[in-house]
Amino acid sequence: MLIENFSRLPLRLLPDAALLVLAEETYLVAADLHLGKAAAFRAHGLPVPEGDTARDLDRLVKLIAEHRPDRLVIAGDLFHSDAGSGDGVIDSFMAFLDGIAIPFTLVSGNHDRKIRMMPEAIPRAGHLDIGDLRIVHKPDDAAAGKANLCGHIHPVLRIPDGRNTSLRMPCFHLGGNILTLPAFGSFTGGHIVKPAKGDRFFVTHNGAVIEVPDGLLGKKRGSWIMNSAGTSNPVPASRSDPHLPPSPPAAARASAHRSRYSGGRPPRG
Repeated sequence: MLIENFSRLPLRLLPDAALLVLAEETYLVAADLHLGKAAAFRAHGLPVPEGDTARDLDRLVKLIAEHRPDRLVIAGDLFHSDAGSGDGVIDSFMAFLDGIAIPFTLVSGNHDRKIRMMPEAIPRAGHLDIGDLRIVHKPDDAAAGKANLCGHIHPVLRIPDGRNTSLRMPCFHLGGNILTLPAFGSFTGGHIVKPAKGDRFFVTHNGAVIEVPDGLLGKKRGSWIMNSAGTSNPVPASRSDPHLPPSPPAAARASAHRSRYSGGRPPRG
């Protein structure tokens, strides 16, 4: 799906939890891979299956082969933790970079800043500007006067389909001057958000990205589950810290966005 009224640069939302920025060069943007998260759980004695890192990197390889972008950008939380960065996780990513042969930028996320083994060869930035578009990790780092792409929240939309049942689907969430990407990683957590008036949500259905009409949101634009899975399978929500998108003035923005989130902060991946 093409989004042309958010930034001066057209954005193409892709079914596999990523998007293209169609500037003079084409940028493939994804967020929140949390590579090595399963390994981190195993390091703490939890019997989590292997394979999430290889699977997610293979998805990126396929997107690059299909869309042939000029550059790849990860909007934060490429890696999960030091505990999960062994077992060849960093080596696998460096081999991936060698294989794709296009420039790469990591917009550092809160998890990335804690990785002591982060290779110097990985290009990092606090944010990345492409025309009027700024790529950040957290919504509260968004710039006033610009269109912003971010991650961190891991949005999943909950759509009621009966009195006591609902569908939970990863989504792109567009609110004000912030477009939040679904987390790309296949092993992450979620959060609940109450959408504000004017918010737009985009989900993947039958291999295409579609906008969710208001008629599917119920009588009240109520609660939404956010998580980072790369499929539309239901994922349990977790409740932890509030990270609120900024709006000028700062106090007003914080207040407005705080009303969107219930249950505390988004999960830390």
